[in-house]
Amino acid sequence: QRQMCIRDRKYILNVFSIWANFCNCLISLLFNGLKSKMLVYTISHGKKRKLDLYRPANHGKPSPLIIFMHGGGWMSGGRKIIEPGILRQVKRGYALASISYSFSPWKKWPTQAHEIKAAVRFLRANAEEYNLDVENILIWGVSAGAHLANVLGCSNASEKLEGNLNPINISSEVQGVISWYGFSDFSQMGKNGFFASLTNIATSWLVGENIKKNSEKTKSANPIKYINPSTPPFFIMHGGQDTVVNINQSELLQIALEKNGIQSTYSAIPNY
Repeated sequence: QRQMCIRDRKYILNVFSIWANFCNCLISLLFNGLKSKMLVYTISHGKKRKLDLYRPANHGKPSPLIIFMHGGGWMSGGRKIIEPGILRQVKRGYALASISYSFSPWKKWPTQAHEIKAAVRFLRANAEEYNLDVENILIWGVSAGAHLANVLGCSNASEKLEGNLNPINISSEVQGVISWYGFSDFSQMGKNGFFASLTNIATSWLVGENIKKNSEKTKSANPIKYINPSTPPFFIMHGGQDTVVNINQSELLQIALEKNGIQSTYSAIPNY
């Protein structure tokens, strides 16, 4: 019983920290002085999918590009909620595209994968207009967004999950992935310390069925399923006290990448 109370307190603190970070992101967005251009990158199921493109002040040579995917359990959040550390990269010379994607209560997997790949294709197709260096594209995601980043990176240069959203016949390849406290294998969540039932509900809602069934539909949402020789380098970061996405998920990803000979750096933060 004492152990359950400790876990409950940790979960409450995690939820509080999520809201605190949300407020921090909003404050950073409002006062950073950066301007963005809203673009429609595709039409998915009759809905416009949008991104906000931030470009550095120096418009000389093409800018390397960061594509950011927000968190929120695939059912909340938005492209305006960008981590302050990520926004700061614009002042360092990076272009930043923060993208929206379909939420799971309305559209199930793999719609989200098809959309994020369409976003990469759109940015590559319009690279000259927006002065982007499409040979240097980095995907950066947090939580649910990190799951999408993991999927996109692991399936690099593969036809799987490509979908048929416009624009088509353009590469969706990326050159690197930064994954912050993301998911890698839904089928192993229940075996590795997940006591936050909302997490299981959110993942089940994404795939459209109970993840404990461990069906092909669930497996199709697991990033590690798609690792291949063209998967780019990863930087993975995860807090050891995370009660929403257990750190084991990042450990599993790191192990799978190493087994396949993919360059990766794993940074575990034990007390966070």
